[in-house]
Amino acid sequence: MKFIYFVIFLKSTILFGQQSTDINFFKNLDFDNVKLTVFSIKSKTSSAPSFNLEENTTEVKKIKKEKKLSEKEICKLFKHIKKVENKHVLDSDYDINIAFFENNKLIQEIDISSFSKNIKLKKANCKKTLSDGYEIDPCLFLGSMTSKQEKFISKLLKN
Repeated sequence: MKFIYFVIFLKSTILFGQQSTDINFFKNLDFDNVKLTVFSIKSKTSSAPSFNLEENTTEVKKIKKEKKLSEKEICKLFKHIKKVENKHVLDSDYDINIAFFENNKLIQEIDISSFSKNIKLKKANCKKTLSDGYEIDPCLFLGSMTSKQEKFISKLLKN
């Protein structure tokens, strides 16, 4: 029985877990506003367990800080983004978001986990494609930050 569950899990991961292997879709153009937001997250995975069975265990995400990025900061951000590593650990608690807007409409964004150092690049309104029977999102990249990128993000958060 465990084998059947494993096969189902494996197939669902293959079918629904496909992503782009490069970040060429993520461009430094066509946006007029970039906003960095830092969240405080309380979820099942990021909080200590509660012994109160009646306590609500839903995720709570509160804004800790918001900041509009300057052109200089945006240019430096894109230089660092091009060097993101193509590895990713399981983590769903992204506590830093950098959103790119054009005419107040979200066009692309970066999600970062300060805990696992995961980084997710995604472009809005992008159609998924089929390749060899697998659904691939050409506008989603899951990776990991390097130590230089971590330092840069920390510097952005301090200013």
